[in-house]
Amino acid sequence: MAKVSDFELSLMGPEDNESHLSLHTAGTLGYVDPRYYWLQVLTSKSDVYSFGVVLLKLLSSYRAIHNNEHGVPRNVVDFLIPYILQDEIHRVLDRKVLLPNPIEIEAVRNGHAPIFLWYTLNRKGYKGFQKEVQKCLRNAHYLKGRLREAGISAMLNELSSTVVFERPSEEEFVRRWQLACEGNIAHVVVMPSVSIEKLDGFVNELIEKRSTWYRDGTVQPPCLAVDIGAENCCCALHK
Repeated sequence: MAKVSDFELSLMGPEDNESHLSLHTAGTLGYVDPRYYWLQVLTSKSDVYSFGVVLLKLLSSYRAIHNNEHGVPRNVVDFLIPYILQDEIHRVLDRKVLLPNPIEIEAVRNGHAPIFLWYTLNRKGYKGFQKEVQKCLRNAHYLKGRLREAGISAMLNELSSTVVFERPSEEEFVRRWQLACEGNIAHVVVMPSVSIEKLDGFVNELIEKRSTWYRDGTVQPPCLAVDIGAENCCCALHK
């Protein structure tokens, strides 16, 4: 069965999960797994790296090897991974990549959730998973608290990490923070990778933007009483 050959490596990979020692590495510059290149050991993960390069190219429109703004050659993996680790991949996404609608997002989550749950339990165990859940809940409550302190309508169910709040008026802001919106509301799912610092950055920027959106008083924040309950609404009528 061909493995890495599908991603421009002219070598047959092992049939099972074992590694394969190669006397000569082969492949296209920018697509070759560094571990395979340096150690000359081909594993079932080598083609995963190459596939990842293809995905990064599709999402960013950058070539595997391209020149930066100074004309210096740069690897797309080295360039994009820091953005991914900082949860800021939206900053380097190709503008032509369309954001998914809420229905598409929900479909993907429903399909991936059992896989992620199985993987997390196997990797971290029940107690480790429990700690991550508790962290998500704490951070979700923190986010809701910060939004309400700023006079922004927000709701959070007690045992949920999904914070529902007033939809930002600026679509560029929605796109940059990859918010899922419907009508006058948006929501954020607080994941384990989301830190307090990240939440503070989001809220601080939202507060700053709202000061310009509603500066002259001609436009008021929407009433969300029907969507999230009057007790969670901070509009002029329900303050």
